[in-house]
Amino acid sequence: MKKTQHGIAHLGILLLLVIVAVVAFAGYKVMQNNRDKDLSSATAPTSTNTVQTIQTKSDLNTAEASLDSQNIDSDLNPGQFDQDVNSLL
Repeated sequence: MKKTQHGIAHLGILLLLVIVAVVAFAGYKVMQNNRDKDLSSATAPTSTNTVQTIQTKSDLNTAEASLDSQNIDSDLNPGQFDQDVNSLL
């Protein structure tokens, strides 16, 4: 091996490290831009309901009654859930 070739492996590793860093930085910037877009669309109001603060026990009882009156489980199908779980296993 010639005397002028001693540091060529280190130079190759350094160049590879710089390329990986540039690609990682570009990926990070793309991820940040996509996250910012997602956050800005997620924070847009989707309904005209206003949020009321709960200050008294009667407010809490009213909120509880309102939540209890919502039927959130009506569209769940236990048979379909079992099939989905079994297909994952």
